[in-house]
Amino acid sequence: MTEDNKNIKNQEEIPHLEPSKEVEFKEEEEQVVPNVETVQNNNTIPMNLEEKKQEDAKKLHKSSPKIFIILAAIIVIIVSFVGYYVFASNPKRILISSIDSLNRKVNALNTDINQYKTNVEDNFQLNGTMSVKINSDVLEAYESMGVYPGLSQVLTNLENTEFQYEYQQNIKDKKMYFNLIPYLNGKELTNISYYNENSQQYILIKEIASEYLELEKLDIFDSLQETTIDDYNYIVDVVKNSLYQHVTKNDFKTSNVKVKIDGKEKEVKKVSLTLDAKRANELFDQVINDLKKDKKANKIMNRISPEFKNYKKQDVEGKDSSVLNFITYVTKFSHEPVKYALTHTDSYTKKESGIAFTDGTTKEFEVIENEQVVSTIEIKGNIEKFEIALKDENGKELGTGKGSYQDTKANFEMTLDIDKNMILACHMNAKKAGNQTDSTLQCEILSSNNQSLLSFEITDTNTVTNEENIKVDIDGSRKMTKLDQQKLSTWFQQLLTNYFITQ
Repeated sequence: MTEDNKNIKNQEEIPHLEPSKEVEFKEEEEQVVPNVETVQNNNTIPMNLEEKKQEDAKKLHKSSPKIFIILAAIIVIIVSFVGYYVFASNPKRILISSIDSLNRKVNALNTDINQYKTNVEDNFQLNGTMSVKINSDVLEAYESMGVYPGLSQVLTNLENTEFQYEYQQNIKDKKMYFNLIPYLNGKELTNISYYNENSQQYILIKEIASEYLELEKLDIFDSLQETTIDDYNYIVDVVKNSLYQHVTKNDFKTSNVKVKIDGKEKEVKKVSLTLDAKRANELFDQVINDLKKDKKANKIMNRISPEFKNYKKQDVEGKDSSVLNFITYVTKFSHEPVKYALTHTDSYTKKESGIAFTDGTTKEFEVIENEQVVSTIEIKGNIEKFEIALKDENGKELGTGKGSYQDTKANFEMTLDIDKNMILACHMNAKKAGNQTDSTLQCEILSSNNQSLLSFEITDTNTVTNEENIKVDIDGSRKMTKLDQQKLSTWFQQLLTNYFITQ
């Protein structure tokens, strides 16, 4: 160890002195020079710190654009959210989104139904046989006491009647034909034929006349032409755009309320389009005018309703104080519709009535009177399998039902409390095989002690083909006379009499 190093070591080993004592160091001891390694280390540290600062500065400079981009993106998201919230919270926009939401549900239901729809063309022929059975212990008891004489025979004859029917239509040629023949114990009671060509009606009953008799005109072919879902959606779009253009903020009222959805209370925003009689009539006239101005919409509406072209603006009496409300309940932030209501307050009685639909897992249809729910229909499931419950204003079940709908079969059953002493129970099922369908409807009215008051059963078997063969000779047809009308009355009385006598 060198002398210098010894001196450094001795300095390190100097004991700590009390503050009151003074220590004098020799000059040469204060000028001790550290070794080379120590000096190099001391010089290296500040150099590394400087380089690190420079490197950090470079990194910060490089990362600054990324930070600005992230901050800008956050700002854009926040502004977009605020903008969307303001945009979506506009009552006019909520009205349109509500119409869109309801329309989507109609389209979805139509899609579900069409999956099981019979593939029938516009022109087709349907042939079928139907029978009816009616039984009543109570009515038979009344007859035994001399009340309702002959009623038992009527029920027996109905049970022994088979109704054969035929229906054909040709939409393109505007032709429709219907024929009904009741057979009582295999005997033909009468034969009724109805024919419509280009809206001119004809009827043939041989007991009245040997030729077709002309009736008043009835335009039914436009209504028989199927309105497609695209036509429906087009009309909805025109109506929606018309409303958006003509309604104002003054037509709306908003408030925060609580509603029950799937049994749980939820805070929502209530948006009401509130219209008095005069304002409702103004909007209705404007919508009708917009439908007429649109060529495609006008054509569709005239096909659906021939009277549409004759609509004229209606004047509203000044004393009419009726109020119409279309109400949408939406979530507070996303403004998603969860419930809809349509109510009307009568001008004279001042009573409010309406319906409401809650769109939860359980679909609820409510009947409203004076802001109170008087009855509710709850539906769970879908068209393939569903359950229904009818409840009163206190939530008590008044009736239940369940059913299923599949490609080749359908089933439905229900029970309903008519009053405290009677229950109605019904069951329906249908099966399809090829172009033939067999269906049965059974209903029974039971007393509170389970006694059968009345029961009936309707069975039907029919076949359908996508071809028609309408051959009706209307040459020589004539107008119905007063004598024909008298014969018609006599014919009907005789037909009823057949059921009161033993065949």
